[in-house]
Parts: sequence; structure tokens; C-alpha cells
Amino acid sequence: MSEPRTGPRRWGPAPALVLVVCVLVMCVVALGGALMRYAHKRVDSLSCHKNLIQAGLSLHMYAHDYGGRFPPDAWCDHVLVYSRARFVFTCPLLPDASGGYAFNEALRGRSLGDVGDPATTPLLFDGPRGWNVYAGPGDVRAAHGGGWQVVYVDSYVRWRSSEDVDALQWNPQSE
Repeated sequence: MSEPRTGPRRWGPAPALVLVVCVLVMCVVALGGALMRYAHKRVDSLSCHKNLIQAGLSLHMYAHDYGGRFPPDAWCDHVLVYSRARFVFTCPLLPDASGGYAFNEALRGRSLGDVGDPATTPLLFDGPRGWNVYAGPGDVRAAHGGGWQVVYVDSYVRWRSSEDVDALQWNPQSE
């Protein structure tokens, strides 16, 4: 027969096991927080992409109604009628700002027929904050993971790296 135990009887898991479980829980929480931040940035980037699609389509509808010409001034005010939502003109990464997208200043009042290569000519892009902003290649704002979003005259939206600014045809001279 075994001898009866003397002293207090211990109930529950060993302290080392509790410590291991706590460390594992803390690691899962930390990893989950990092994944949530990454997911939030991806959602904002996708929202920016969708906003640029809508703003680009609104500009094309305006051009269709005005003899194929883009707005000569106050572009946001002119095309707001077509999108019916002010948030379309604001990058989600700048929620406190009005605007955040810039219209290619070389296209101001120009005709769609003036654009030599619509697939490489920026129409709208991540640019300076503000409403009705016209800007050029020196004003590109890299807001999306070291890059920027651009909608081309042919309505295609794409993320570009910061080094790609000069690779685009900013001046729409016909060839």
C-alpha cells in the first residue's frame, strides 16, 4: 500500500502549462491583429480602385454629353452629377479629406480624340488633397504600399509603383 500524502493537495494544471497556454494565446492575438491591419489596408486599396473606376466612368459620361471633351475646370463639380456620391472622389486612405484624386492637367478641356494612346495616358490618379485638383506627374502621391492608383483614358485602373511615374504618357499629343 502506498502511504497517504501529507500536505495540501494540488488541483488544476501545473504553472508551466498555464504559462505556455498564455504565451500561445498572446501570439495568436498579436498575429490576428497584424492580419486585421493588412486586411484593412487591402480593403481600402480595393475601395480606392472602385472609386477611381466610378470617377473615370463619370468623366467619360461627361465627355460624351459635351462633344467628347473633358471638363475645362472644376472637374469634380461637373461630374458629380454622374456619380451622385461625393465619396467617389475621396481616397479611403484620406477619410478626413475632401478629394485626394487629381485630374491630369494636360487633359483639361481636351478632346478624347486628342489622346494618342489612351492605354498609357493617365486620366485620374492619387494626387494632392483637395477638390477639383488638376495635377501632373510631379504631384503623384504614393498612398498604397509604395505605389499609387491610376485610371487611364481607356478606363483601365491599375496600381503602379512609385518608379513608374515617368513611364506614362502624361501629355496626350496625337500621333
